[in-house]
Amino acid sequence: VLRFYRSCLLFAIDDQRIVLPWWMKMLMSDEQCAKYIDGIAVHWYLDFIVPVKVLNEVHKNFGDKIIMNTEASQGDKPWDFVKVQLGSWARAENYANNIIDDLNHWVQGWVEWNLALDMKGGPTWVSNFIDSPIIVNKDKNEFYKQPMFYAIGHFSKFISRGSTRIKLTQTSVVKSVGFKRPDGAVVIVLYNRRNKPVNISIRDPQRGVIGLNLQKQSINTLIFW
Repeated sequence: VLRFYRSCLLFAIDDQRIVLPWWMKMLMSDEQCAKYIDGIAVHWYLDFIVPVKVLNEVHKNFGDKIIMNTEASQGDKPWDFVKVQLGSWARAENYANNIIDDLNHWVQGWVEWNLALDMKGGPTWVSNFIDSPIIVNKDKNEFYKQPMFYAIGHFSKFISRGSTRIKLTQTSVVKSVGFKRPDGAVVIVLYNRRNKPVNISIRDPQRGVIGLNLQKQSINTLIFW
């Protein structure tokens, strides 16, 4: 039977960071179990409790395993009384912040749970209504691309498959992550968390220096060859 599934990858955990790294250590201590595990799947829902640096420990112990964020959504918390917030920039910032953190700590992919939902945040058979990057208004026969959609696009559109993360000097104000693409381009995604514009400089030893003005609470992508 296994020969029909050789191209499939099996990811363990598929749960919150809070179970790391101890749950993965337990799984890998079983030789019969360990030989089937290709990667580690994590969710984002309790990331505000568990620091992202726990992923460094996971990578240190299991460096040959892929780490993927396999589920994220917003409006999921009990205190989120308004599930669908059309035009919410705060939720776009939440995604950008989380994706940058994950990519800087060995995560190789990031998945939104539902790319498109209706105006109520469904359909759902268990009434767990949530927000989505695309909201479909079936009554008006139209759909709305939310700020979350474009936040994800800063990464999915410009960081191509096969890219390699490069080291950047981080600041307390601007979060950033950089990659070198297979075509030789360098991609840097920058998130200004402040409620005011910030001036920064990008210094590349081979290409020189460029100055940028990042608007308040903005997500920016820089590409150069």
